[in-house]
Amino acid sequence: MTRIVITGMGCVSPFGAGVDSLKEGILSARTAFGPVRKFDGTHYGINAAAEIPEDVDLSGLDGSRPSRLLRLAAEEARADARLGPDELRDAAIVLGTTLGSDEISSALWHRTHGYKPDYAAVMRSMSECGGRALVDLWKIAGPCLTVITACAAGTNAIGLGVDLIRAGRAERVLVGGLDTLTQLIYGGFASIGALGSACRPFAEESHRRGTVLGENAAVLVLETADRAIERDANIHAEVLGYGLSNDAHHMTAPEPEGRGATLAMRRCLDHSGLAPEDIDYVNAHGTGTRLNDPVEVAALREVFGHGLSAIPVSSLKSQIGHGLSSAGAIEAIATVLALEEQFLPPTAHTAPPLDPDIDFVREPRPSPGLRRAMSNSFAFGGHNASVAFAAWVPGSVQSDAGAVSR
Repeated sequence: MTRIVITGMGCVSPFGAGVDSLKEGILSARTAFGPVRKFDGTHYGINAAAEIPEDVDLSGLDGSRPSRLLRLAAEEARADARLGPDELRDAAIVLGTTLGSDEISSALWHRTHGYKPDYAAVMRSMSECGGRALVDLWKIAGPCLTVITACAAGTNAIGLGVDLIRAGRAERVLVGGLDTLTQLIYGGFASIGALGSACRPFAEESHRRGTVLGENAAVLVLETADRAIERDANIHAEVLGYGLSNDAHHMTAPEPEGRGATLAMRRCLDHSGLAPEDIDYVNAHGTGTRLNDPVEVAALREVFGHGLSAIPVSSLKSQIGHGLSSAGAIEAIATVLALEEQFLPPTAHTAPPLDPDIDFVREPRPSPGLRRAMSNSFAFGGHNASVAFAAWVPGSVQSDAGAVSR
């Protein structure tokens, strides 16, 4: 099977612009929550979000704010992969997003409340929705696909990118996720009681009062291991495989016994050629909501059995909130950083744990020998996606056909 590696990463997160800012924020165990800046959050009874800092420099970039954030993240990923624009002309793009633009939802809100919408911004945003901003930036002629599977979309994008390469439809794929904070989405989450003033994943129920919405742009460059080695690229990690499922249960609530989440993780292991005991760390979906966390814990126990107590588990949402469709992509970058730098990201709160027998990592800690990790995304609509990564060992591949045993 063709081996797929990550050769470039770029992001803009509530910790600021760049992968280094994300890594520093994770290792500091700090949180990026604060009062909503973009609109009056108190109108919804909750006033907390994890927004991208206002000092992130988007000057010199064209398009809507989401498009500029995407371009900033993609430019970092391109430079990190040591690729010139000409080398991306035949690449594919797969981007996970919810609405694709905050201008569209803002215009809807303005019209409803008697304000004059900016229709020019709406039209511009519609044409730039998904990966179009990158098509225009580098004149990319390959497939450009947008995945809209709620909070699993960023992880779905990675899996679809792997499929495109293995099917011979693309030699290189830019994958990722983009979502910005909008009043429409914020109000929707508030209306179902899913928002809290702090995000405490896997805390016991009395301390688990909801999630905090965030925003991110995250891009990863995927290509074959052979091609990356041939051009002496800096390989961050290998994508081993992924698994998908649907709960077929409810629009927002997860299947109570976690059958869909269990199936996604097992399919991920099968697709990756792994056994449960091969996983050294789980970057959990971990929203901090009343329904999702117990279901994910039940699914983890079903998949990993008694071995779960030896597998560290954490949720990045405890630090940068829930980035919706961007969550899977930014969490993939965090998982790759953990493998590359040999550390465990934290679940950054001190509330009593939902299950004291599970190692919900509370502080960042070194983890020498960290080899393989799984990242989970379990979304509204019952969409479930899990992806497995491996730390890259230089010299481990001579050819796709002769890949050494993992």
